[in-house]
Amino acid sequence: MYGELPRPIVLATARDPLRAALFNHASMALNSQLFINGISKEGPTEMPSTLAEKLKEDFGSIEILRDEMLAMAHAMFGPGFVWLVRTQLKSDTLQQFSSRKFRLLCTYLAGSPLAGAHNRAQPIDMNTQYVEAAKAAGGFQGLSNEEYARQTMIQNKVGTAGAYSAEPKNARTSFGGVHITPVLCVNTWQHAWLPDHGVLGKYSFLEKWWDLIDWRIVDDISGTNIPEQKSHDRGGGSFIHT
Repeated sequence: MYGELPRPIVLATARDPLRAALFNHASMALNSQLFINGISKEGPTEMPSTLAEKLKEDFGSIEILRDEMLAMAHAMFGPGFVWLVRTQLKSDTLQQFSSRKFRLLCTYLAGSPLAGAHNRAQPIDMNTQYVEAAKAAGGFQGLSNEEYARQTMIQNKVGTAGAYSAEPKNARTSFGGVHITPVLCVNTWQHAWLPDHGVLGKYSFLEKWWDLIDWRIVDDISGTNIPEQKSHDRGGGSFIHT
């Protein structure tokens, strides 16, 4: 698995306790990549009108979004990331996805916002879970053919207690069945702000970060310029193709 890109590693190792260290390094690399890529190298950028309209619909105003995101990041006790994500709520009856909504969420340490890494209880190995349910929850994307074959080969028909287990009566999905596309994040690890802003400078760092967000990148990833689709769509742009 060494030499692969971070995203498939995150999805393949999220539920494997024997590869927790590999997950942590890959997830941290992926999270940091989105954080760095979201910072404009050319100074402040103007927010595209379509993106601004969608954000206002979901948060009330851009000012409210800013205040909430910065407050969440400032209040985090410990390192992690605060994310702006675009959700899709799946309708099990219509097999369609409802209108996408922007939301905020936090992950601690090297935790991942990817749907395929949700419910990441490290004592639980992905091999003991029903993979078709994980696939329906967005966890199949990024898995190699080998990983998918390994996790779908049923050898234990007694129940869901062992590796390669059969389908449980109540298949597990990610929380609320929510698919999300991460579009922006801020790093709250101390090394991101402490050297330049000092012990009391975390909020100052967050304010400066907000002023330098590359909204063109956010717009591209979130796909706000793409019409809403009633299909098995996973969002607009892609959360780092790596």
